[in-house]
Amino acid sequence: MRKAYVLLVLVVMCAVLCGAAQAEADLSQVRVTLDDRVQGNSNVLVPTLSGHPDPIIQGRINDQIAAKLNIADAMVSLERAKTWGDEGAGIHMQGTVYQVDHVLSIAVSAWGELPGGQFGQQYTTFNYDLQTGMPIVMGDLFADANQASQAMEEMLSAAFDHSPLNPYLEYREILPMPRDTFSLSANGLTVYYPNTQYALLTGEGGTYAFLYYQLEPYLKQDSPLVQCLLASRPKADHPAQQIRDDAQAGRLPGVAAQLGDDLAGCIQRYQLLTEPDYTVSSMLYQFTAPEMQYVALEGTLYPEDEDHPRQVEAIRAARIDLYGLRPGVSTADDLVAALGEPEETVALGAAEASDLLLPPGTLCQYRAGEHMLAFHLDESGVLTQVILRKN
Repeated sequence: MRKAYVLLVLVVMCAVLCGAAQAEADLSQVRVTLDDRVQGNSNVLVPTLSGHPDPIIQGRINDQIAAKLNIADAMVSLERAKTWGDEGAGIHMQGTVYQVDHVLSIAVSAWGELPGGQFGQQYTTFNYDLQTGMPIVMGDLFADANQASQAMEEMLSAAFDHSPLNPYLEYREILPMPRDTFSLSANGLTVYYPNTQYALLTGEGGTYAFLYYQLEPYLKQDSPLVQCLLASRPKADHPAQQIRDDAQAGRLPGVAAQLGDDLAGCIQRYQLLTEPDYTVSSMLYQFTAPEMQYVALEGTLYPEDEDHPRQVEAIRAARIDLYGLRPGVSTADDLVAALGEPEETVALGAAEASDLLLPPGTLCQYRAGEHMLAFHLDESGVLTQVILRKN
């Protein structure tokens, strides 16, 4: 009996020590590479985890990724593309990787000849806790997963009920919202739809990105996973100064484009959602990429020099977390509390607002070096858009 008791104690101590070692594992060398195998116009992405201190966890994650993406079949399709050249459908894959502390999130889109012989487009996502090697599911993020999903579906319905994008959608059955195919980023959570449920006219499945502040009431606040994600958001010790510094540098937090960027490059990278709109002096572009949803870029309507690339002249963000200033949430009082009284205000009646593709309201403007940072307030005094433009 004594020997059995000693053995039990040793087993428990070993388990405790192993758990502590795992909790303190150094993940600083962990990397994910997207190995791009190319044949002609076709390619296969192979996400590969390396540098993990636990080879068992690393091997298991790599095996799961390869199996879920059907990499073996995809390589057969790639080899067939080599034989057929441009005459075959081929396979095309692109992906994104987000890694912060012990959280890893990967999203891959495949288009063309999919594994299994089907043709079309599909998304595959992977979310892992690198400390444990366990998948992260949506339920791990929320105190009540069903309540959170219901709230997210209400946000989706509200966004699409009055959306001008509806005519551009091939399928738009946005409910029920997918719960298994999602990715994480520094800004929020993106859900990915099968293209048989919600698709753009390109045939690609639709996506919808939620910012963390929209989900904050439902998040599991005491979870180390959630704390890690919230800590990764753009933040500043002195928000007012950071807002001005960012504006002066031509950028907005969480927006993937900056003033002065090549507009054609942005269009190619983020893919147009609709035909461009026109203000009195510019063209306004909207995009499908999750990181650019609710963001529009402006380019000069009549560039002076057609021989030079057109640049991004203005950025409009109808949904952004500007260090606490948030469209749809913040008010005129919040704006003044954060940045002081605006240097200039411009009242927009129906005609003036229409010329600028804005609702009637007020523009509150602050100078930032060579740039102007404007906040559009609707007639009730609620912030609707943040606009950064060249003077």
